[in-house]
This record gives sequence, C-alpha cells and structure tokens, in this order.
Amino acid sequence: MGLCDELYLNERARGLGIGKRLLDEVLRWMKERGIARVKLHAYSWNRRAQKIYEMCGFEEYAVSYEKFI
Repeated sequence: MGLCDELYLNERARGLGIGKRLLDEVLRWMKERGIARVKLHAYSWNRRAQKIYEMCGFEEYAVSYEKFI
C-alpha cells in the first residue's frame, strides 16, 4: 500500500488544478512501481482537498476522532 502523507499547495496555487495534476502524477508514479492501493488523509474541515481526492477516485474509508485534554 502506498501512502500520500503530505500534499500542500501555497494559497496562490489553489484553485488552478495544480493539486489534481500533482496527485495524478503521484498516483501514476505509484502505479508504475506496482502499488495497487493508496491511502491519504484529509482534515474534516478541508473540503477542498476532499473534493480533489474524490475527483481522483478516492472514497471515504475511515473517520478519526481527536480530543484536546
């Protein structure tokens, strides 16, 4: 399984399709190396990232919970 751990775009680069193109390239690179499954994470408030992931064919798999004490 591959893990796309961090994918961050500068605010000026957002909304230009760069994130999707970058993720497409990461997925192509992984596929060429025989990786058949990829996991990534997005914060619940980051709908923009979630939309890009869904456009690239990702599906919601798990929900995490956190509490500051």
